[in-house]
Amino acid sequence: MEKGAFMSIDAIDITKDFDGFVALKSVSLSVNRGELLALLGPSGSGKTTLLLIIAGLEWPDAGDIKIEGKSVLRVNARERGVGFVFQHYALFRHMTVFDNIAFGLTVRNRNSRPSKADIAKRVHELLELVQIERLVRRYPSELSGGQRQRVALARALAIEPIVLLLDEPFGALDAKVRKELRRWLRRLNEETGMTSIFVTHDQEEAMEIANRIVVMSQGRIEQIGKPAEIYENPANPFVCEFLGNANRIALTWTNGKMSHPAIDLDAITFKPRLHGAEHVYVRPHDIDLVKDAAGAGTVRFLSVVGPIARVDVEVMAGEKPIEVEMPAHRLQRAGLEVGVPVKLSALKGHIY
Repeated sequence: MEKGAFMSIDAIDITKDFDGFVALKSVSLSVNRGELLALLGPSGSGKTTLLLIIAGLEWPDAGDIKIEGKSVLRVNARERGVGFVFQHYALFRHMTVFDNIAFGLTVRNRNSRPSKADIAKRVHELLELVQIERLVRRYPSELSGGQRQRVALARALAIEPIVLLLDEPFGALDAKVRKELRRWLRRLNEETGMTSIFVTHDQEEAMEIANRIVVMSQGRIEQIGKPAEIYENPANPFVCEFLGNANRIALTWTNGKMSHPAIDLDAITFKPRLHGAEHVYVRPHDIDLVKDAAGAGTVRFLSVVGPIARVDVEVMAGEKPIEVEMPAHRLQRAGLEVGVPVKLSALKGHIY
């Protein structure tokens, strides 16, 4: 599949209300040509509603959708040139893999419908692209979840869409298959240059494959940016805590200096306007942990998941334990075990 004339998308002041529940509140968003954009947020944040409005499967109460600068609100879903992939595949059970992929082409009106030979050629190109050529005569019931999702992707691509929209495309798959397919989606985007938007609540998925991430909450956009930018500079506490774990540490201020009774915060810099803030947010891997008889913390829980060790440290009675992450090989060398006293130092943090 060669790179084509793919399009930019603009959502302008989109508002949508479902019987008193405001799903979207004046949401504006621009998607660049050839971009792979993630809509990331918890359930109910409005990300799927926004995707459906772009596709023409929902209608906004206010606002506009433009593709390459032209409003498409009065253009029906079939004519928008949008390919849509659902989480649960939505394949036709009574059709083979070949017929499922060909469906969008065979139902076109006679004037725009390709010949049978051209349809067959297109289907086999897509089977090769999604790497399931050997499954062409099978039915959906004979496929694994990962194979069904590849068929769904091929079917969406068959109509040569100018935009590809994916709603939680890998959410129903196991971890190994999900990882394989999301990397494949990134390669597909790079090879074709297709403008793509995908909805996910999986932070790792968004971080791994998106060019940019749109973090949403309660019908609003909280932050837009490249994965590394958002992770390193979250705009607010919601983004900080949603895009990876973060310890919420209460602050005490003395003579213009912030402190905590059990955690060294000297390495954290802050802007003068943030003086007096109540909390600092520190990611688990940004905390240094050493065994120290005079330390104010106590190890309460240890776990090792592959190369990463996770340590829960009690610092003050009644407070939530501090989560620390470190390379697993350091655990034994540092002499850490449940019950030992430790000293904690924050290396970096976010203050709001």
